[in-house]
Order: sequence, then C-alpha cells, then structure tokens
Amino acid sequence: MRGCMPPDFYETLDIIRELALQAKSDDLDLAVDYGAKSECAAFKVQEGLIVYTRYLLSRYAEMLHKSKDELSEDRNNEVLTLLENVCSLFGRHPIHHVLEGRMAWIAKKAGENELPIPDRFARYSRMQLQPWNNPHLDYISIEDIVARGEKFANLIPPEYRK
Repeated sequence: MRGCMPPDFYETLDIIRELALQAKSDDLDLAVDYGAKSECAAFKVQEGLIVYTRYLLSRYAEMLHKSKDELSEDRNNEVLTLLENVCSLFGRHPIHHVLEGRMAWIAKKAGENELPIPDRFARYSRMQLQPWNNPHLDYISIEDIVARGEKFANLIPPEYRK
C-alpha cells in the first residue's frame, strides 16, 4: 500500500482508476492467468487491481457506517462502473467471476441500506453468490487455489476445472 496510512475510500477508487488506465495505456493483457509470483508488468497490474478491488469492499462498508449520505446513486454508479470496467479488462481471466461478485456485494449492500443504484446494475443485487464468485475470495491465480488442496476445488470457476 502507498505511504504509511492505508488509502481511504476515495484514494482506493483513484488507485483502481490509475491501475486500469495503466492497463489500457500500456496495452496489457489482463485476461491471461500468468500464474502466481509472475514478474511481468501485466501480472503486477492484475495483482494491484485484484487487491484494491477487494480492499474497496471494506472501504465501502466503512462508508456505509460513517458517511452513508455520500453514497448517492451517482457515487454507487461511479463505483459499479469502475468495477465493471476492471472486470472487462480481465476478460475471461478466472478472477472476473470474483469481480462480478464484488459488484454484486456492493449492489446488495446498497439495497440493504436503501441506497439507490442505477437500473443497469440491478441484476447484481439479485445475483446468486457461488463459491467461485465470492467477493471476498483471495487469490491472484488459479495456481493459488490449486495449492490450497482438493477441498478448495469448488472455488475454481466451473469452466476452469479439469
């Protein structure tokens, strides 16, 4: 993380935007599962986006408790659109399921707290969460899940199971 203090909600959004912009401007292929501990630039951006989108969930939850008034429909649209853009950068990478789960988590939390979300994201508030799209799932590569052993196989998206 940057500096001494962990980033707040707005800084987290900015970091995600910067990483997404870097992926686009450097034409990085984030759809590839480079494997754990890769040293390539695309992997580093992937890792940053995965970590900071996960971090965004806790920052969003904090906003719900501290300053719920700031989570307007426009703000929820901004957050969900940013996650949608990140998800599109990952293409068919297995983590896109988790990113969709993160969008669903935010849409559901907004609904539970009677906060408006744009109609185009309403499907996420109804999305069924599965083990492989758990928004709190912590992995960078399928290798990370495989290394955990057979009992974690249900975390692998069905289309990536052998």
